[in-house]
Amino acid sequence: GQWASKKRGKRRSVKRTHNLKIHINVNIMTKDHGVSLPERHFLIDAAQSTDHDDEVSPAAHSQHFSVTQNNEYEGFEEETANGHRKNKENLVRTIKYTVSFCFMASCLLLITKGIFQRETPVSMGAGPIVAFTVMWFLIAWLGMLEGGQGSLVGLQPIDPQLYKESHPSAYQCTGLVYKGDYLNSFIVGRQFLVVLVVFCLNLVCTPIDLPPGPPVEGGPPPLPPPDKGFVESFLDSGLPVMLITVILGQLAAEVNATNCMLDFINTPLMVVTTWICLAIEASGLLHA
Repeated sequence: GQWASKKRGKRRSVKRTHNLKIHINVNIMTKDHGVSLPERHFLIDAAQSTDHDDEVSPAAHSQHFSVTQNNEYEGFEEETANGHRKNKENLVRTIKYTVSFCFMASCLLLITKGIFQRETPVSMGAGPIVAFTVMWFLIAWLGMLEGGQGSLVGLQPIDPQLYKESHPSAYQCTGLVYKGDYLNSFIVGRQFLVVLVVFCLNLVCTPIDLPPGPPVEGGPPPLPPPDKGFVESFLDSGLPVMLITVILGQLAAEVNATNCMLDFINTPLMVVTTWICLAIEASGLLHA
């Protein structure tokens, strides 16, 4: 009995010594590699959980723990590297999105300022409120034209009867263009409308310089036009109008349409747009 009790006591002493070595080794090997405290505890628990048999020698424990520790540590090292890489990618993406949004918002503010100061042809003739409303309507219509084409092309393999009740406007659109070669007719008419909408957006958004009036007899000569600054030159270049046209009117609509084709064309405006595109192609205007 005494011999068995001494043997069990010796085993418990070896196990406590082994567990202490585990704590020391894990802390030493991981403290300089960015391994957090919970991860160290996980390594320690994983190593200690392998110790199911008290009769295994300390050398076998040490060898088994070395293999387990290396495998676990390599996995954590790889996950940590992947986490750092994802953080860098997210940071770069956030910077790009922020810069793009600020640039687009600046262009939109400059265009709005020019409209309400009556510097564009439409705002001069019809007033700032009308010009501002027409601008947003044209941007929305341009988005409908761009996203509508992708949706109608992408929905061809889908049976229209499946969404007849749930998406009635989309069903009307597909019923119009899926007969014969009407899809090609829609694409032809849509392209004409896209160019027309962009042309109208330029009239609404781009400021113009009015020529000086004729000199008055006997009066002072007309003053020379003032030198343009950076903002005025930037507006006159047409770049702000191009950016809001591409970002708001085209790219945003196309990306959204790829994710929800049925919902995108399920509007009465798309039904009217489809009829207009088909009518333009049927007129023969583009059959040269």
